[in-house]
Amino acid sequence: MLFHFRLLGKDRMALFSFIQSVNTMLGSENPQAKVKTIFAFPYNPYHPEPYYRFTEVNMMDYPNDFLVGEDYWNFLGGKGTFPELLRIFDEVGKAFKEKLQKKFQEIAATKIDSY
Repeated sequence: MLFHFRLLGKDRMALFSFIQSVNTMLGSENPQAKVKTIFAFPYNPYHPEPYYRFTEVNMMDYPNDFLVGEDYWNFLGGKGTFPELLRIFDEVGKAFKEKLQKKFQEIAATKIDSY
């Protein structure tokens, strides 16, 4: 491992180890299973700009092994999944807005009182 750390760096080695573990775990019960290992973020914190972070530049092959936001959700559920997911979150958010705000206020008051 020490050689790998020096060649790849600890961050890249950790990512490689994680991906290798997932590949091994998913492929052990059915060797004929078609498995695609990807690294994904469920949302793009830079939206509406494209996702860009120095740690992924020249390390990940977007969109083949790295997916962000809309691309990730559409990969999981098919084309159109992301806008549908946003619509559902919007609908549920509106339905529970008052309950959520009340709960947030309770939590905030509890945290303040506990200090």
